[in-house]
Amino acid sequence: TGGKRPYGYAGLGEVVVFIFFGLVAVFGTVYVSHPELFNSRELILMVAPSAIGIGLYASAVLMINNIRDIETDIPAGKRTLAVRVGRPIAKAIYVLMIWAPLAIGGVYLNVPLIPAFVFPFALVLLLLPLTLIVLTAKTPKENILALKLTSFASLAYAVLFGLGLSFA
Repeated sequence: TGGKRPYGYAGLGEVVVFIFFGLVAVFGTVYVSHPELFNSRELILMVAPSAIGIGLYASAVLMINNIRDIETDIPAGKRTLAVRVGRPIAKAIYVLMIWAPLAIGGVYLNVPLIPAFVFPFALVLLLLPLTLIVLTAKTPKENILALKLTSFASLAYAVLFGLGLSFA
């Protein structure tokens, strides 16, 4: 959000967060911990769903924060993605962000790392009420709970995926 042309105020914040907090962070960790395996196509295909999931949850935290701040961002000239697309579409994107990691994991249920993709499905118990909160919220104050729960869902996804890896 700093500098002459901040990405966060150009509607690119969620994209940058997805790339650097998801793809770069997860693939970078795999590369640092197992550089000899990094050229393996199978390894990359196995890492991709977790990288995408982590990135989407990190972006969802930013998105719900930006949804909450739409009324104050418009007069301040902040052109976040939520401001650019409007509240209804921003909420739809947010819901997609929190549910897509489970959908992507569902595609991978036939691979040897099954527990890593099954354990995160426990998040359904959090994502159902969270989705309801976001879709029915009318005021910025109502989105504060959604922001907290989204942060928790992000952490829970990573922990559950990691726990699943330990059982694979």
